[in-house]
Amino acid sequence: MNTAKSFLMAPKYFLFGQRLKAIRTEKGLKQSDLSESLGTDFRSVSNWERGVSAPNLDLLVKLADILDVSLDYLAGRKDDPA
Repeated sequence: MNTAKSFLMAPKYFLFGQRLKAIRTEKGLKQSDLSESLGTDFRSVSNWERGVSAPNLDLLVKLADILDVSLDYLAGRKDDPA
């Protein structure tokens, strides 16, 4: 398994996807709504939520702003979304 694939298999990476999906649905957003706000394709959001790929830092910051949560929460470093 290559290094990039190993990173994608990390438990915290999956936690990111789970948290992203939970917050998105809690806010009543579709993947297409979120991707439009980010200027990306809805398949990207789907891949992030499934742990297939990860957004770059710029998109992570935009995600946190749009969803009104901290980067630490999305990354699984803290359990408090504030």
